[in-house]
Amino acid sequence: GTQPHYGIACLAAVLKKNGQEVRILDYVGFKGLLDVNNYIENEFMPDVIGITAYSSTWTVSKDMINKIKKYNLPILLGGPHTACYKEDLLNYNEVDCIVVGEAEDVICDVVENVKKNKNPELVIAAVPEMKLKKQ
Repeated sequence: GTQPHYGIACLAAVLKKNGQEVRILDYVGFKGLLDVNNYIENEFMPDVIGITAYSSTWTVSKDMINKIKKYNLPILLGGPHTACYKEDLLNYNEVDCIVVGEAEDVICDVVENVKKNKNPELVIAAVPEMKLKKQ
């Protein structure tokens, strides 16, 4: 859709609150508007890149990862696809960190750790408990 991604906005807010400079490029809502390589080379060279992956657009996400891998930047992968396919993604060596679950409480530590440590890791963040309302 064309709605901004709420999860990315929340993570960006947490990172900004902790002194990080954050830029969001929404390729799901705004496909084709910006070439990521041109953006990295001419606009903003990040320390870390985070990608939200959906199963329905996993091929597009992999293409994006292949485009940005040449910059040797740590890549974090999160989103619904990681929750469904975390075991398969453990063998996907193109990313440096796979985050499963709601990452607001861990994102600052994850970003700092991935900047220092190039060993791929899996981070299981807390998943909020669902409370069912009795009727």
